[in-house]
Amino acid sequence: MQRFWLLSLAMLAASGGLSARAQDAVEWRAAPFPGGSAVTADWGAGATLIARCREGRFDLVAGLPAQLEGARISASLGFDGDELTTRRWTATVDRSAIFDLLPETTARELVRRRTMQFVLDDGSPPRVRFELDLPVDPGPLAAVMRDCDVPIPNPEGRPEWVVNADWRVRPNQQRLNEVFPAAARDANIGGEAVLLCVIEITGLLTDCEVTRESPPGYGFGDAALVLSRDLRLTPRTIADKPVRSQATFPFVWRRPR
Repeated sequence: MQRFWLLSLAMLAASGGLSARAQDAVEWRAAPFPGGSAVTADWGAGATLIARCREGRFDLVAGLPAQLEGARISASLGFDGDELTTRRWTATVDRSAIFDLLPETTARELVRRRTMQFVLDDGSPPRVRFELDLPVDPGPLAAVMRDCDVPIPNPEGRPEWVVNADWRVRPNQQRLNEVFPAAARDANIGGEAVLLCVIEITGLLTDCEVTRESPPGYGFGDAALVLSRDLRLTPRTIADKPVRSQATFPFVWRRPR
């Protein structure tokens, strides 16, 4: 079995040295990686994740901020507001990074969770804490994990993720204009929404839920749900048989002219 590398969680402290909040939306993006596959997510606040698969290795590495100079470093993780738990990590000789000794466990949490808290402590104040909004679409990360035969969680019994779903009926500009939220039109603003949907073997989208709406309160999420009823996709196949799957779908409305 190949293993999975999740490398370079480079974290820098905020100006006060205690905490940083990365609020901008990020995506998993393909990254060049000779001899394997890789994706990266960059929050733009000193936090970067690179997930890669190559040569039977599976690692999770966190970069150490310069403030942490103690002899021993502890790292704690929490997801979706859950209580922080201390994980087993080991530091590199030059103390530039620490390696997660249970990387597959953390990778599976990254797939199924929405936020992550990461706290580093060298035994003396201040601790360094990061709060990160995880990418809405874990599909690219799940694809790299699948390349390495890393089990992907499916706690709610939902189908497997699909990356780059094949459209049969796409949303068009006319239909986007027809469902443009009235409140947003009156305010002369544009917006976006992201749906998580199940792709049935017929190509229909079902069980859709809004995972992101910006700006909130103007109805873009509801408009996206209306659009989802019109869309059709080519279902994923396994052994030439169509199977149910799931994927995320972004919708963008430009400001009215």
